[in-house]
Amino acid sequence: MKRLPSLLRLILPALLLSALPLGAKTVTYIWDMNELIALAGNPNSSEYKKIVRKAEEIVGQKPVAVTDKTKCLSGDIHNYESLATYYWPDPDNPGGPYIPKDGYTNPETKQYDFQRLLQLNENCTYVSKAFFLTGDIKYHDWLCHQLDTWFLSRETRMNADMEYSQFIPGRNKNKGMPGGVLDAYRLVDVMESVLLADQMKSIGRSRRKALRRWFNALGGWMVSSPNGQKASQMANNHAIAYNGTLLEIALFTGNKTLRDGAIQRFVQNVESQIDEDGKMPRELSRTKAFTYSIFNLSHIAEVCSMIRNSGQDLPVSTVNRIRKSARYLSSFVGKKETFPYKEIEKWETQEKVLGKVLQRMTWMEAEKAD
Repeated sequence: MKRLPSLLRLILPALLLSALPLGAKTVTYIWDMNELIALAGNPNSSEYKKIVRKAEEIVGQKPVAVTDKTKCLSGDIHNYESLATYYWPDPDNPGGPYIPKDGYTNPETKQYDFQRLLQLNENCTYVSKAFFLTGDIKYHDWLCHQLDTWFLSRETRMNADMEYSQFIPGRNKNKGMPGGVLDAYRLVDVMESVLLADQMKSIGRSRRKALRRWFNALGGWMVSSPNGQKASQMANNHAIAYNGTLLEIALFTGNKTLRDGAIQRFVQNVESQIDEDGKMPRELSRTKAFTYSIFNLSHIAEVCSMIRNSGQDLPVSTVNRIRKSARYLSSFVGKKETFPYKEIEKWETQEKVLGKVLQRMTWMEAEKAD
């Protein structure tokens, strides 16, 4: 088993923090480095063992690729294709355009690339963290293989756009819709994985430059394409995720113009999506009102982490509005019967998700409100 030298492996996590510029606290923008460092010192914990166990399973498999699909509607196997989540065949018009059933996932989605994108996210997350925790080089090498497979190899790479993301069969020539840009948010953890692993052991200059070019191209598509532009203007969680994805891309690639634009739009998103009483009207109108409100708050919390960990600031008014939303949702914990909106998902599961989101947001309560 090839590892980093034992002494270096033990002290490198702490050295990473101490070597950063004054005032910087992280080499990642969403993942909590302090948590990872603490976990590295506790190899008998269940979380440590879970990460290593999952990583062992992953490195025993071949990397996932967008070209693994057996069904391709766009004509180019390198295009990312995903089916609109809540669209189903029309029973009154078999063979016609699919129709919406909000909140109910069509199992046909598993036939397309979204499942592979989720697997890419999981692969990179567990393997990079396992490398950080154990120093075992095999995890680093496998991560690089996965990155090459999905993003760089001429035979298997994904085209750097989401033109066919969440298409609706029978509509728009099977091209994607603006809401499909949300799928790209699953690439945020992939970028975090690269940042983490690259700090421990270089992924290589040429690979790093190629990945930055790929993500810059994706960011360019998101800003300039009709679907990307429409996604940025959506009045719900899609716009938050859109700007979160762009912000991570900007930080990953060093694109300051992209960074400043994403932060500015994010502030506008928060002001327009969260009412003075903390409610998110567009999420509360869904069949999963509690779920989608938490989902949006989770994205908001992650974008806040990106902003703070990159040394940028948020307006106090924006922080206060986010705080009100967190308090509004937390007021229903253990009080499902008092929630005045529709929720078809399991309530207790969503309460647990909310708890994790609130834990990420403790810094808001620690800072003085205006």
